[in-house]
Amino acid sequence: MTVGEKIQYYRKLSGLSQEELGQKLLVSRQTISQWENDQTVPTIDNLLRLKEIFGVSVDELLGAEPAEVKTEEKPYEEYSYTMTQENAEKMKKYFFVNTTRVLFLSLSVIVMICILYVISNPIMEHPLLSYSFFVIFMLGLLVAAYFVARFKINKIWNSANPDITETVHEYKLFDNYLLLNIVKKSEPTGTLKIYYNNIDKIHDLGEFKLIESQQQAYPIGAQEFQNSAFFSQFTEQNPNKYVNESKIKKLKALSIFFIILCVFSVLLVVPCVELIIGFELFGLGFEQTGLKFLYLLVLMPIASIVFGIIACRKGIKAKRNIVVGIIFVILVTLTCFAFSWTESLMADNDTPIVEFEEATNYDLPEPVKLFTDNKREGLLEDVYDLPESAVDKDSPIGWDCFFTVDRKDATEFIESVSNDSNWITKVPNELIDALDLTQEAVSSSYYHLVYNMETGEYNKLPAKDGEYRLYYVSFDVDSDMFTIQEHFINQKTQ
Repeated sequence: MTVGEKIQYYRKLSGLSQEELGQKLLVSRQTISQWENDQTVPTIDNLLRLKEIFGVSVDELLGAEPAEVKTEEKPYEEYSYTMTQENAEKMKKYFFVNTTRVLFLSLSVIVMICILYVISNPIMEHPLLSYSFFVIFMLGLLVAAYFVARFKINKIWNSANPDITETVHEYKLFDNYLLLNIVKKSEPTGTLKIYYNNIDKIHDLGEFKLIESQQQAYPIGAQEFQNSAFFSQFTEQNPNKYVNESKIKKLKALSIFFIILCVFSVLLVVPCVELIIGFELFGLGFEQTGLKFLYLLVLMPIASIVFGIIACRKGIKAKRNIVVGIIFVILVTLTCFAFSWTESLMADNDTPIVEFEEATNYDLPEPVKLFTDNKREGLLEDVYDLPESAVDKDSPIGWDCFFTVDRKDATEFIESVSNDSNWITKVPNELIDALDLTQEAVSSSYYHLVYNMETGEYNKLPAKDGEYRLYYVSFDVDSDMFTIQEHFINQKTQ
């Protein structure tokens, strides 16, 4: 027997294809084929690697006779397992879940990030591109990916295992390895030699176990194998290689729960921001902590990281919890930082207040809590295609400012403007349409004032066509809150 024939013999005995052996040796499949056809000879380094993979000496690879299993060597344990239809389906399902887990986890994270990006960038105005439509579309993408993956996995499974029902797996256990004979309809279909140090995992699926080696899984009966000397010794020496699926179901559920918690940690940022701003505006606390309170949301992905570390130490595949946790710790931290930075830009900017007071000579009360948004630059650069109507109902807004004042100052302000005709409690309908005000904004509990920065007129639309800049100021008596908005309108009387 030539060296090439021996390589082929031991390769098949180990249950490896030419491509799989090439991957282990970091050479191409064509190189393996040339060795087996005696066209080339492996180098010394490759011979040493072949020795480790096949579990034989270099002399046996180069010697005159192959080191076959000695006939006098007897196995110390023998088992036989026949695959039933029910267990075949169970094994197929287990194969599908483990094969697609990483795919769906990665795709789910990408979908969630896309949803978060769209929610944080409200640029879609067409009804067909609403948030709900986008979310439904992305979730539909996940469902479609599931069925495509299922179809692909079924195709792979059926090609690799056209019919494993009633297939008999005969195991013979020796000191350092086990021999597996696969028999179908009384006809031997293959023999594999699996060294114990090449066993990656033993999966406990209840009625049967799966011996995983070199990305292949072989079933064996649970009851008899559970009591074997080999199983006891293997699990004792390699506790991380034994996976009891029935016992880790709860841990897997916890793993999914923590991943969902990571996603919600980012989704909760926006409502928490609104809640905290509301508390600050109405004087309900958080004056000292402010949006720094948001950073507590980081504890949610940190909990996923801690769970992943503990689970991995117990031999459970939970690295995804560590990876996802780290990703969302970064996302939550950056999101919170962005909101805090935005708040610092918005807070304490009294430019619209000063501009309004200088133009009208009104002295507004001192703000207690102030938030200002400046949209003027983007609006001034835009070119609006306004409809032909007396009033443009899509009035762009420049400065958008709201602030609360002290109750004492609010009372003094009410007394000073109660007899001022420029401050009105009912806004004319033409101004409501022009400024696109809501019914809540024109409530009777409000004082209102509209000032034209170009004409100096109060509470009326300009009589001539043209582009105008108007300041709308309202004061809510119930909450002691002012709102100042800068509106740009294109007046067309005909």
